[in-house]
Amino acid sequence: MCAIVRTALPICFVLLVMGSTIGFAQDDELQEKIEEARDRVAEIGELGAKTIVVRSLRPAESDEADRGSEPLSYGLSRANLTRLSRTIPTIDSAVPCRELVAQIGLPGARDQKPYDVKFVGCISGYLEEHQLEISRGRFLNNEDVKAKQNVCVLSAEIAEELFRFKDPIGRTVFLPESRIHLKVVGVLEPREAKPELGEALPAKRFSQEICLPITTMRSRLGDTQITKTDEGVTATQFELTQITLRVSDAGDVEPTAELVKAILFGDDAERDDIAVAVPLQMLAKAKETLAELEGR
Repeated sequence: MCAIVRTALPICFVLLVMGSTIGFAQDDELQEKIEEARDRVAEIGELGAKTIVVRSLRPAESDEADRGSEPLSYGLSRANLTRLSRTIPTIDSAVPCRELVAQIGLPGARDQKPYDVKFVGCISGYLEEHQLEISRGRFLNNEDVKAKQNVCVLSAEIAEELFRFKDPIGRTVFLPESRIHLKVVGVLEPREAKPELGEALPAKRFSQEICLPITTMRSRLGDTQITKTDEGVTATQFELTQITLRVSDAGDVEPTAELVKAILFGDDAERDDIAVAVPLQMLAKAKETLAELEGR
């Protein structure tokens, strides 16, 4: 009997330790999931309960190949923006933007190689829509957009990279590929990147952005983007990257979103070059997931 007890005790002890270790690991994993769910609720909450986001989606590479040498045309158009704004009475504001990757540098700076940044053609409402703040100078205004001014606003990181210890305000940046000069009128405060929250809400790195009037982007850069790779040259044509719509009452969000979809998709429910995101609906689902995890 004693021999049996001496043999069994170590085995029980090992099982007890293993069970505790597994339990701790499961608790840690659950806590990690809860923290991730809380972060997601906070991130979606930043978008606002009265917002609807519509975004252009670039078709798959296979679709591009089928078009041969013709430019690939896709996504939101300026006509879409006008129709949404004029025909849906519950929409209070519509903030369009167009994103384009291009090289930036300083005119005459031979010791500084141009590098890729994301240019954002936008209007004054872009500042508030993304909770951006001005560090120096000013943001784009209605006159800049109306007159198609060659002006821009730099992220804090790009301003430091280009100008080091000099004041960027009033100085000029240069787009070597299109030979366009833009006067710097403002610098933004640093802003944390936004994580990906869905196909209509991809990750967004404000540190790599330069804002210019959306009308200037159209008149100086056009709607067609030429991309050179080792495999050749591709051309894509798109007018707008995103439209952020805002309504005055949260109760109008879902009915307005349905009208937006009806206008954009029409009879083509399978259209895959536009996505619509409703943060209010996303927030409700995220809160349900969080409550379920916290209830375990």
